[in-house]
Amino acid sequence: MRGTVEQAGVSSKAAAKSVTAKRVHNGVNWDAWLVAITLMVVVPLWGSPALSQASDQDPTISPPSATAAPFSGESAVIDRRVASLIKKMLKHKTEQKAFADLEALGCAAVPAIIAQMDDRRKLPDPQISLTNKARDAWEARRFYRPEQIVDALDAILNQLTGYGGNIPYGHATNADRTKSVGEWRDWLSKAPRSRLCTGG
Repeated sequence: MRGTVEQAGVSSKAAAKSVTAKRVHNGVNWDAWLVAITLMVVVPLWGSPALSQASDQDPTISPPSATAAPFSGESAVIDRRVASLIKKMLKHKTEQKAFADLEALGCAAVPAIIAQMDDRRKLPDPQISLTNKARDAWEARRFYRPEQIVDALDAILNQLTGYGGNIPYGHATNADRTKSVGEWRDWLSKAPRSRLCTGG
C-alpha cells in the first residue's frame, strides 16, 4: 500500500511538472503573459470617463444622440470643460451653476457646445434664466423651461451668439431639436470664428 501511495505521489508531481513545462515554453511563462495582457486591457477601461459617467447616470435617462459629434476639435481643454459642465447639468444641486459657468466661458466655448449639444437627456430642474441683453428689454432676465440638455444648450448658444434659439421650450418635439442642432452646425461651418458672438 505504501509503495502504491508513493508511486501516486511521484505520478502527481510528474504531472504537475509536465503541466508547468507546457506553460513555460522557450523561457516564456504564458500564464504570466496572460495575466499581464488582461491587466493592460481591463485596468485602463475601468477608469475611463465613459464608464465613470455611465455609473453616475440614471439608467432610465437616454444617452446623447449617436449622431452628436463628441468634440469640436478646436480646443481639447474647452471640450473637456464643456463636457464636465454638461455632466453637472444632470444633478439638481449643480444644474443651475453649470448653466452659469457654461455661459461664462463665452465665445471660445461656442464650437464645443455645438459639437456636444445633441444630448437628449432630461434635466432634473427644467428651468433656466439668462441675462436679457436686448436693447429694448423690459425685464433683466430671460426665463426658459428647457426639458432636455439640448434645449438648455440651444438657449445658452442664443445668449452667447445672438443666433438661433429656435427650440419651442415646453413643447418641443424630437424633430424640432434635430432641426435646431442641424442649423447650429450649419451656421458654425459658415461663420467666421472672429464673429461668432457679434449678434449677442
